[in-house]
Amino acid sequence: MTPWEEMASRQGVWSVTAGNIKRNLARARWITFCFSVLGALLAAIASQIPSEAPRFYIAIGGALLLAVVSFLNGRLLGSEHKCLGAGPRCLRGAQARSFQIRGPSGPLR
Repeated sequence: MTPWEEMASRQGVWSVTAGNIKRNLARARWITFCFSVLGALLAAIASQIPSEAPRFYIAIGGALLLAVVSFLNGRLLGSEHKCLGAGPRCLRGAQARSFQIRGPSGPLR
């Protein structure tokens, strides 16, 4: 395998890795968004119910959903996970620039 083919293969691997990280981050964002909307909706519905028993359980459900959102936000959407995808993207870009700057016989002048 020539160095060019090896570099193209590695760039493909890094591209797949960056795509997977980006997809997981987007999925976590959608899940937290949906859970937060559902938790707020349950809390709003619970505030409008006049009887004590159903209001209590619906409010607990809303509070639990908002607690899950807080946990997921801390675990899946922290700064270390957001920066995790930057490494493969930067490396992929560096490989692409190296491919453009160097020719098959050495550096271009």
